[in-house]
Amino acid sequence: LAIQTAVAGTDVSGNGPGTTLTVTYFNSLGTPLSGAPIDAGTYSVTATYNISATISFTISQATPTVTVSDASGTYNGSPFLASGTVTGAGSLSTTPTSFSYVGTGSTTYTATSVAPTNAGTYAVTANYSGDANHTGASNSAAFTISPAALTISATVGSKSYDGTTNASAQPTVTGLQE
Repeated sequence: LAIQTAVAGTDVSGNGPGTTLTVTYFNSLGTPLSGAPIDAGTYSVTATYNISATISFTISQATPTVTVSDASGTYNGSPFLASGTVTGAGSLSTTPTSFSYVGTGSTTYTATSVAPTNAGTYAVTANYSGDANHTGASNSAAFTISPAALTISATVGSKSYDGTTNASAQPTVTGLQE
């Protein structure tokens, strides 16, 4: 038994002139394609060499890789936005389609697409909804928004005793955030 490989449309040596292998690919509707398919979907291929044989096959969607970078930091009154990337087969390189934030531990923060502002512990999930060639995928990361430092100091002026309780002091508060 000899197995011979031929490029579509070429003579297979040793079998006489005019004996060619023909390979034709079809989409799921039966429409011939100009070459081998590369996108996810269902296809068939017919090989003809003295006789014909047809088989069906499926190219499955690839699963992309989603990365998410946490948004940790110190409270500053602004939302702590995460970032992320989505990479995959066929040169897929994009950003997640959505982010979802939720409080963890003792932090109460209902799952939402709005990035948190207040000090606490959180989890963020980056989601990719998928496309014709890639399944949906997600990835999560934990992060912490630390409380801002608060400093309270008082400067007391000097006063000679005069029998009263009046004294002057100037308190100073720094780091207070709303």
